[in-house]
Amino acid sequence: MNSSDGANLVRRRLTESLDTIGRVLASPCVEQAVLVADSIVAALSRGGKVLFFGNGGSAVDAGHLAAELLGRMAHDRPALAAVNLADHTAAVTAIANDFGYDEVFARQVEALGRPGDVAVGLSTSGESANVVRALRRARELGLVTVAMTGATGGRVDDVADICIRVPSRQTPYVQEAYMHLGHSICELVEAGMQIPAPRGNRWSPRLGRPPATIFLDRDGTLNHKAPDGGYVTSPEALRLLPGVGAAVARLNRAGVRVIVVTNQRGVARGLMSEETLASTHRRLQTMLAEHGGSLDRIYSCPHELGVCGCRKPKAGLLLRAAGDDPSIDLADAVMVGDAESDVIAGIRAGTATVRLAGTPGSSIADVVLPDLPAAVAWLLPAGSSR
Repeated sequence: MNSSDGANLVRRRLTESLDTIGRVLASPCVEQAVLVADSIVAALSRGGKVLFFGNGGSAVDAGHLAAELLGRMAHDRPALAAVNLADHTAAVTAIANDFGYDEVFARQVEALGRPGDVAVGLSTSGESANVVRALRRARELGLVTVAMTGATGGRVDDVADICIRVPSRQTPYVQEAYMHLGHSICELVEAGMQIPAPRGNRWSPRLGRPPATIFLDRDGTLNHKAPDGGYVTSPEALRLLPGVGAAVARLNRAGVRVIVVTNQRGVARGLMSEETLASTHRRLQTMLAEHGGSLDRIYSCPHELGVCGCRKPKAGLLLRAAGDDPSIDLADAVMVGDAESDVIAGIRAGTATVRLAGTPGSSIADVVLPDLPAAVAWLLPAGSSR
């Protein structure tokens, strides 16, 4: 191959890689990466760890990501607990020899993993038997399971709580893309671990009265989420979750201030207008009113990732509400949501926290409950009033 042909090959490969990155930008991978970072922050904040593993090039990539957490990504800070299981040469070879290669990661997960830890399996095909088996074992043991793979998802899609499927079937481009995402995840984790420790004087049911203010996430807390990481882009698409209307009405009767704080990046992405979002919130108020409930205020973040101080897991929306109403005492408030980003926002603001629909032990929230009605029952001690 002459030098001209070689240069053309390099340009073609770079162009193909850039095309893959372009498809990643328009895919659910971006939001999924944020969810992975939130899960890792939750695990590390509880004294847990992250277990990375993969084969061949993915084994090296796993080691690279573990090193970013053990060392530093963008800032000097305390070391974060991360392990690449493929680096354990003696263990890998002994397990392969005695139990078979399919067990080399699963047996290490069994020994090192604890409920609430995060297991991250890298497999470009999604079919690596030892990665699938390790993720399955991790799920059985109560770990949060994450897969980073290619377009088809393969078998890892069935055993991962979060499966980041890079929209490509070409191994080099899949690996390049999930390392881009991996670096972003590590940077988000590094930022997330700078959250302050919970304050000791926060509201608790032990006080025998409800909190003065409840902050509620919207999608997944009050209404059904759109499928496949999408957005509720019209008032007509809004559907309340079971029991939500009565739960909000119960908060109202108890004299609790009810405020919604919601990320709505669909505005920045051009999927809906600010006016459509406002119409959707008017529809939300109408639907709650049919059950006797109402919201005192609604705050939303319409911005793109990384360009504002209000997008959860940042505390900007809660702080804005407190700034608008000086009577709001964040130490006498509770943040309720279905994502760890909601929990982290509440901790940053100084509120108590409730995580909905999570796995007990996998969240840094004060309590994990199945849904909003259960949360309201926890928030309103029997016979309590303000």
